[in-house]
Amino acid sequence: MAPDVSLRHRLSGGDLDTQLRELLDSRDEIVDRALEELEWCLERGARTVLVRPAPVPGYRGSRSFGLEEFDPFWQRVVGLSFGPLMATVAPLYNINHPKKRAAFAMGGFMLFRRETYEAIGGHESVKDQIIEDVALAARVKTQGFRLLVLPAPTLVGTHYFGTFGEIWAGVRKYLYASIGFRPGRLAFYTVLFLGWVFLPWIALV
Repeated sequence: MAPDVSLRHRLSGGDLDTQLRELLDSRDEIVDRALEELEWCLERGARTVLVRPAPVPGYRGSRSFGLEEFDPFWQRVVGLSFGPLMATVAPLYNINHPKKRAAFAMGGFMLFRRETYEAIGGHESVKDQIIEDVALAARVKTQGFRLLVLPAPTLVGTHYFGTFGEIWAGVRKYLYASIGFRPGRLAFYTVLFLGWVFLPWIALV
């Protein structure tokens, strides 16, 4: 998300310092540039894009990447990563297989046959659940009905989170629910994740 230093070579004529000040002082310019770089990587087939976990530099100093001005960037990141993440945690083959327990649904867009919806008790049956869409999908399977989850990015889109704080809260909720709200599992996966992050650096020492 840092402004590209190569911009210095693209500016010509006039006061270079003034031009840089106008560019770097614009929040929209920085976010637009970050989105452009992200799209550039994706268009060229990038499977992994690393984002430096550090403050975003600007003409008047560095700012936290969690500020509201950077929300459009994080919304795009979450939108791109949520599908592959869920496909890893719960593959569609398992979700769509009638004999497997795995169930998943996106609450923003679900289609039901009326008789199926009424037979499973509708949303009333899962009103005490934190992630009611997934609970509803599970009821579809446990009641003997067919569950089908299909990717349809060109047909429908849903805007889930607005700010960085909402994104973080939503991700925490989904991840904790995916391990059954069990503190022991949370501790285990936290240690596993920290090891995955830091062990490669430790190995270099």
